Amino acid sequence: MSWADSLVILAIIALGSYVQTLTGFAFGLIVVGSITLLGLAPIEFTAFVVSTLSLFNSLIAVWGYQRQVRWRWLLVILLSCVPFTVLGIWLLTHLGQQQASVLELLLGLSIIGCSGMMLLRPEPSKRESSASAFALSGGLAGLMGGLFGTFGPPVAYLMYRQPALLDGIRATLQALFCMTSILRIALALGAQQLDGQSYWISLLGIPVVIVGTLLGRRYQPPLSDSWMRRLAFGLLLLTGCSLSLSALVNVGLAD
Repeated sequence: MSWADSLVILAIIALGSYVQTLTGFAFGLIVVGSITLLGLAPIEFTAFVVSTLSLFNSLIAVWGYQRQVRWRWLLVILLSCVPFTVLGIWLLTHLGQQQASVLELLLGLSIIGCSGMMLLRPEPSKRESSASAFALSGGLAGLMGGLFGTFGPPVAYLMYRQPALLDGIRATLQALFCMTSILRIALALGAQQLDGQSYWISLLGIPVVIVGTLLGRRYQPPLSDSWMRRLAFGLLLLTGCSLSLSALVNVGLAD
């Protein structure tokens, strides 16, 4: 990897840190999607870097907002997320490129469909979702996190549909990513062979993440709750498009 590529990756990390601080998610979406589309690094490298740096971003962002975390949501999501994260990492190490790309395409298309509908109707539901809905989103998040290093889309979609204050949603998402990052780092170290560049970029990215996160906490755009929800669903839509495009490109290369 050249120095130019490393600088581009660090710039993407800075942008992802800022946006995640505003919305409570999107760090992994931006970093994984951008690096994959630009062809800067393989998915195993990107997923590990995202997991490592997302931990720092989430710790800083959630600091001082612990009382706003919706702990019941968090517990139900984690109970289903953990085993599916293990499954996702196992699939990452055993699936062929074409099989993984087909799964990536299905995930991307599902995200496009959900986020597109929510952009048209960003208002939250009148009733809180059931525990089974949170468990399902946790399972899907774990699968995505294990495979691609980004847990955000399924849980972010569900949480932004809840009749709750955005500060509570963001705090809950950041607390979740703290825990899932630790889990994925531990599993990846035990199951994958990582080169020195993964550790080097992770180390360089720590101060970048800190600066991006602090800027996100200090300088927030003057948007209403409704427009913040639209921003979140718009990010999900872009993520679905990038995942789908990346999968189609990889399937074409495999053929």
